[in-house]
Amino acid sequence: MRGTAPFSGACVNAVAGFATLGGFLFLTTLYLQNVRSLNALHAGLWLLPMAVMTFLCAPLSGHLAAARPAWWVIAGCGAAVLVVGWFTASGRTPPRSAPDAVTSAAPVAPVSSS
Repeated sequence: MRGTAPFSGACVNAVAGFATLGGFLFLTTLYLQNVRSLNALHAGLWLLPMAVMTFLCAPLSGHLAAARPAWWVIAGCGAAVLVVGWFTASGRTPPRSAPDAVTSAAPVAPVSSS
């Protein structure tokens, strides 16, 4: 099984993902301590919500991946990342109700006051 292409690809993907996460945590800790002037304890507390969500979502993602086809899980996670990234990049906050999400999903150009 170790010689198959899907298994090798999954291993490379897992190593790349964990390396990316480790780099993100390292650079975020440096930012919080050097730019925001937080001490080590407070920088760790700022990163605690991500650790808690990782802890809670890990078993859920395992059950989800076992119960659904792989493309369904990848498409769902990709769509969630896309939506969160769009809201973050646009500076908008997600709406509180589903009908608002449908009506406010279209990007709006800024209006100049000249």
